[in-house]
Amino acid sequence: MIVKLKEKIVRFLKIIYRKLVIINDTPQKIAQGFGLGVFLGVLPFFGPIAALVLSSLFRMNKAAAILASLLTNSWISVVTFLLSVKSPLF
Repeated sequence: MIVKLKEKIVRFLKIIYRKLVIINDTPQKIAQGFGLGVFLGVLPFFGPIAALVLSSLFRMNKAAAILASLLTNSWISVVTFLLSVKSPLF
């Protein structure tokens, strides 16, 4: 039972990895989606949602838009800033 669950999880992660890494789209659409995601990344919660909706509406690459939106999201920026500051604990 546990082995089958582990196999299903590994198979699911492989499918997700392939879908994220292998993008079957033109470089222009990928760049447009990424640019849209960076632009909408300043919205704290609605950035990824807006990136998904607008990339679908304008027929841009959805994966690139969501990834860029998450990378430039203001909530993630706070975590990145805190991790990049040298702490006396480390």
